[in-house]
Amino acid sequence: MNTKTGNLSGAYDKTAIVREETYRAIVGFATEKEDFEILISHFDNMNKNLQLKLIDEITLRNERDFVSPFLEELILKYPSDIKIRAMSNLIKMDISFALKYMNHENESIRNAYKHLTDFYL
Repeated sequence: MNTKTGNLSGAYDKTAIVREETYRAIVGFATEKEDFEILISHFDNMNKNLQLKLIDEITLRNERDFVSPFLEELILKYPSDIKIRAMSNLIKMDISFALKYMNHENESIRNAYKHLTDFYL
């Protein structure tokens, strides 16, 4: 508690920082599918930068059958910056996975696809 203001936010901020640093360490050392499954279950508890880092790391270190469903879920359910990173990694894995988003019914998904293809072309 901040004795000058009576505010408890200082304690919360420290807890959040420790939690994020713990997640960051786990992401950095994760190598097994089970490690990534645990991290995925905590995805919504992570800050945006750590979510983006996890997307990159999981793409590099795991097999396609495990990674692509996770990335596809992110594309369908998360905000544009997460969609774009997930789609970018999906394209890097195999362009054919991402082609199905070219004419997707969801406008934000089509826009993410257009953003990426404009960038790469």
